[in-house]
Amino acid sequence: MAKVTPNKDQQKAIDTIDGPVLISAGPGTGKTATLVNRYANMVNNHRIKPENILMATFTEKAAKEIITRISSVIPDFDLNDVYIGTFHSICLRIVKDNLAFIPTLKKNFTLMDDFDQKYFIYQRYYYDFRPLPHFNDLISETSGVWRNVSKIADLVNGLSEEKINAERLLTDPNPQIVALGEIKQKYDELLQVKNRLDFATIQLTAYQLLSENPEILEKYQELFQYMMIDEYQDSATRC
Repeated sequence: MAKVTPNKDQQKAIDTIDGPVLISAGPGTGKTATLVNRYANMVNNHRIKPENILMATFTEKAAKEIITRISSVIPDFDLNDVYIGTFHSICLRIVKDNLAFIPTLKKNFTLMDDFDQKYFIYQRYYYDFRPLPHFNDLISETSGVWRNVSKIADLVNGLSEEKINAERLLTDPNPQIVALGEIKQKYDELLQVKNRLDFATIQLTAYQLLSENPEILEKYQELFQYMMIDEYQDSATRC
C-alpha cells in the first residue's frame, strides 16, 4: 500500500471491490493514491488478476505515475499483461492486437502526432483538398495555407471524436456542411491509402472494431472484469 494513511472515505473506496465507486474531491486530496491502493488491494488481497483490471487516465505523465506507484506496492508486478495507460494507448493496443479485423489498416501502419497530421494534410492541400467542389464554401483562401491546414485538422479530428460519418454530411442542404463531409471523406481515403492513423482516429477505430465484431467485444468484456478511470471529471458527459 502507499505510505500515506487513507482517511475513512478513502479506505471505504479502497475496500469496495464490486459495484460502482465514485471519488469526488479537489486536486491534491489523494484520488490517484486511493485508486492505486484499491488496485493493490484487489490484486494482493482478493487475488484478482492484474490483466482483468483496466485502469485508464488522460495523460502520459499520469499513466507513468500510476504505473510507478502500483509497481511499488505489488510484488513482482509484470507490466506486459496489464492494461494501464491513457485512453489512447489502451485503444491503440486493442487496435494493434486485432489488425486482421480492421480493413482500413495494414501491418506497420504509421501513427501520426499533431504535427505529423498537419504536415500530412499540408502535403496534399493543393492536390487533394483544394479541388473539392465545396472547399471554398468552408475554407477561405485568404487565411493562409498553414492556418487552413490547422483548421482542416481540427475539423476532421472533431468529427472523428464525435463519431460523425462523412456520408451523413454530404446530403445536407448547407454547402458548408457538404464541404465538411467532402473534406472528411477525402481525409479518410488518404489515411487508408497511406496506411496512417491519427490520435483522434485511434479511439474511433477501436470503437468501430468492437461495435462491428461481437466476438472481439465479448473477449474484452470477459477480460476486463473491473475498470478504474483516473481524472474521470475530464471525460465527456456522453461517455
